[in-house]
Amino acid sequence: MKTICLILWVSLSLQTGMAQKLIMDILDPTGANQNMSSGVNRSEIVGSVYLTDWQEGYLMYGQTKEKKTMRYNVYKDALHVKDAQKKEIIIQEGQVERFIIVDKNVEYNFRWLNNIPKINYGYVQIIYENQVKLYYRHHRRQKQSVSGTEGYMPNIENDVLVEDNSFVIVLPNGITHITKAKKKDILNIFLDKKSDLEAFIKAEKIDTQTLTGLMKVIQKYEELLKK
Repeated sequence: MKTICLILWVSLSLQTGMAQKLIMDILDPTGANQNMSSGVNRSEIVGSVYLTDWQEGYLMYGQTKEKKTMRYNVYKDALHVKDAQKKEIIIQEGQVERFIIVDKNVEYNFRWLNNIPKINYGYVQIIYENQVKLYYRHHRRQKQSVSGTEGYMPNIENDVLVEDNSFVIVLPNGITHITKAKKKDILNIFLDKKSDLEAFIKAEKIDTQTLTGLMKVIQKYEELLKK
């Protein structure tokens, strides 16, 4: 309950007074992500292909919620669930449009998204949906060898993986961007309000690579669109 209240408080504190959707924190089972401060500027070496261990959650079919035990493979972008006989099943790509992972009594919503540059499609965590939509792509890749090529990994379950997360931004015109959220890249995404946002970022000393900072920029952009 304390965790839920904290997220709600942080979410509401980022509101600009306009009627907007709830901002959700990034799911981080390690507990390192506090108060929406973490983003994509991380490079920890991890040893599992799964975002979480087996967790309770829900598969979403329209408005229907089906409770399942699940885990999300962020290396292959695949959802694993257990059936009634506790047998592990891999859900086919895009077969489930939305799912929910429950971690520490907090529900984290994921959805299938098409037309993502570079990766074409995949599951993303829903962070914010308003005029601008913000999603978070949880992803892990094999650690590169010294030569710069992907090393041979015979047992990916236990081998070295590196976090390779990204933000996905959908503009009001429907154009989608996948980004590490560096300031230069964010300004180019919101090109029509670049000068205003550049001044805003400088004045507020915003780190766009954190969720907190990026949300401030997005909400400022939405505010500028109304003028």
